[in-house]
Amino acid sequence: MLLRRITKHVKDQNWLAVGIDFFIVVVGVFIGIQVANWNDARVEQRELAGQLTSLNAEFSDNLDRLIAYRSLLHHQIDDTLVLREVIADKRPSADIKEINKSLMNIVSVPILTIDRTTLDELALGGGLRRLEALGLRELLVEWDETHDELRRFERDAIEQRDANVIP
Repeated sequence: MLLRRITKHVKDQNWLAVGIDFFIVVVGVFIGIQVANWNDARVEQRELAGQLTSLNAEFSDNLDRLIAYRSLLHHQIDDTLVLREVIADKRPSADIKEINKSLMNIVSVPILTIDRTTLDELALGGGLRRLEALGLRELLVEWDETHDELRRFERDAIEQRDANVIP
């Protein structure tokens, strides 16, 4: 229909009508592209909000795990102090069960297991770039480096324990 109308205007050499038809087509295409861009931006914002919600839940769960891990480490410190007192004869009437419990606790190396599902998805999918505007990217990278350092400390602790405890 539109093509027939344009060809009729060209044959009749009605250049004003051709210009108006051309303008209508250009404006229609522009509006269509703009609506598509707005829709893409809206979808991207919705995805980002979903990822941030998942990241918040993941870090809340990881915080609970960190608190439990810290508690384990504090128990190890307490048991180490108990054994030091027993060895120094400050507690001559120490219960053998308490000593065994303390020994088992201090030779174990607690391992922190965290959930990295959302963070890994963001890193692999390039989503960390979208978080840069929110100031989260640098914090997440720093957190990831700190976690890697903790993993190295855990491996070192296991190697040290094995070298000193296991004959």
